[in-house]
Amino acid sequence: MIKNTMILLLILSPLYADELRLIREWRFGSYGSDVWGYKASDGTQYAIYGVSWGIAIVNVNTLSVADTIQLDSCLWRDFKTYRNYLYAVEDCWDNPGIGILIIDLSPLPDSVRYVKSYTDQGGHFHNIYIDTATATLLAANGNIKVMDISDPENPVAYTPIPTSVHDIYARNDTVYVAEGTNSFSIWDITDKSNPTLIVRKDIPGGWLVHNIWVNDDRTLAITTEEDVYRTVKIWDISDLNNIILLGEYLGANSLAHNAYIFGDKAFISHYGYGVVVLDISDPMNPLEVAHYDTYDPCWGVYPFTDGGYVYASGMDGYLYILKYDSIPLNAREVENIGLNLEKPSTVNIYDASGRKIFSTKIKGKFVWKPKKRGVYFYEVKREDGVFRGKMMYLK
Repeated sequence: MIKNTMILLLILSPLYADELRLIREWRFGSYGSDVWGYKASDGTQYAIYGVSWGIAIVNVNTLSVADTIQLDSCLWRDFKTYRNYLYAVEDCWDNPGIGILIIDLSPLPDSVRYVKSYTDQGGHFHNIYIDTATATLLAANGNIKVMDISDPENPVAYTPIPTSVHDIYARNDTVYVAEGTNSFSIWDITDKSNPTLIVRKDIPGGWLVHNIWVNDDRTLAITTEEDVYRTVKIWDISDLNNIILLGEYLGANSLAHNAYIFGDKAFISHYGYGVVVLDISDPMNPLEVAHYDTYDPCWGVYPFTDGGYVYASGMDGYLYILKYDSIPLNAREVENIGLNLEKPSTVNIYDASGRKIFSTKIKGKFVWKPKKRGVYFYEVKREDGVFRGKMMYLK
């Protein structure tokens, strides 16, 4: 008999057992790409999903399809919203390209209004971002096209940012660039006629820095690299003259696609592991606190909603509406796992990736304390069976 088993190890209060659960899913075709969100003036929330034939817009409040936009076939689409407008791009070189598609969303929930395709800066863009504080649209196409959208239906081009680029994030005229190489860079575009490089950070051993996202106070950045066994990296960017790698995370499938910071959590889409939520309140020790397996490659995730909704996009054409909940636990503080083993037993401890990190044979009292916070699994083997459990340690 195993007595006094502590499954949760608590140092920091409060502790949350977080949950991602499915609300509804749709399949819109054979292939899907990015997902974004939009909140209307009446509070209605919408999920915007790119599929091979165009764009699907789902009313999250009523869990119904609000409208669809038919476009030429393309496998890669990206979106952002500004005020009541949707800006969409695509990156498929077997068609002329839509440029920057501008859609007025104000007629929702009944329909949307096509405004135009802005093609003055080219037809194909891989990624798009909007600095809402300055009404500046940035689009990746060889370099970074920079456009004023203070008149949302009539973009005006500025001087491009001269850098290689895969994905973009921007805030108050500071632009953070995942360069698609082994580096990311940060630019000042206060003077739109003269984009200025602030810093470029090379990642030793890095490869194809895919996306970058920054927290609200611009002290942390998170990056992904689109290759197996490349970790998601969390950076201290509070001093741009001394950018420091703080923590790393590798999901079970070893390949993360996109990562986004929302509060003290990071939401990550994985090609073979679905959606992961990381607690990054201690960025040196990111902790996986929730997971939902989409069972098809997960392209993107959008967590910036009211009510804890999370939108996830599958590459097999599925859109997932998830609900993220943090549930407080009433548990007393303990500092270790304690087992009272009445029979000779083998105790194995595994980390979150399944790697065995401790093993012993023992009878009687067993106490084990992790060296750092995280999720751990224990396994007790003895003559009459095998007993397993999961534990979380926060410090």
